[in-house]
Amino acid sequence: MSNFSFFRSLALVKGRGVVSDLKKLAIQVDVQGATDAQMLTFDKQLADISQKTAAAKVDYTREQAEAEAARDNYNRHVTALNDLQSQCDAETDADKKAALQNSIESLLTETQRLQGVAKQEMKEAEDAAEILKEYEEARDILADKLRTARQSIKAETARMTKNKLAEQRSVDRLNAEKVRSGVVSDDGGMDTVLSTMRSMADASEQRTAANLMHAEALKPKEAPKDDNIEAALARASGHAAEPTDTKSRIAGLAKL
Repeated sequence: MSNFSFFRSLALVKGRGVVSDLKKLAIQVDVQGATDAQMLTFDKQLADISQKTAAAKVDYTREQAEAEAARDNYNRHVTALNDLQSQCDAETDADKKAALQNSIESLLTETQRLQGVAKQEMKEAEDAAEILKEYEEARDILADKLRTARQSIKAETARMTKNKLAEQRSVDRLNAEKVRSGVVSDDGGMDTVLSTMRSMADASEQRTAANLMHAEALKPKEAPKDDNIEAALARASGHAAEPTDTKSRIAGLAKL
């Protein structure tokens, strides 16, 4: 493995887990805290929608009462209008008939107005009922979610723990296989370590040899010896030269 690959692997190891999603990190650090926070969020949402549902129910009750009152008032005017029309049809006195006809015209105008009022109030009551239904459905869904959330979170917590242990076992198994195959870690492997050690030893050996050669080169050079000159110098000093041939050396020996 090249040095570049080695240091790239090292950088990956050092940078592992630095960039993480904050929400996932929070759950990993404190599962119980994250669970409680989620449940609190659900509870606040349920409280909020419950308030809106209660308000919608009040609006619906009011609108329904107003619609019923407007419809009853309109129906009462229709009944009265039919009653006057029956009287008018049966009346033979011209003056009374004319008076009844005037009353019918006045009541008819008012009844027509009340018909529009009743329809508007009934429409508002229907809208209020639809809004209340939507809030009630949303409230029921959230309430059911709140009831089942803790059980679901508990199950997922157990699954996370189980999978985490399985993941750790797989890491241990992988590391064991790396050791067995000579790849002791993910820092580049034994080949990188041995290559670096050999390179360092070779460099040290080369430096040692160079130093010795340097020291040898600095020694003063001695001229080669001349036996004749050495013997002459010895005689001049009053010293006989030591025999160098074997025969002379044997002759110089005597028994003690």
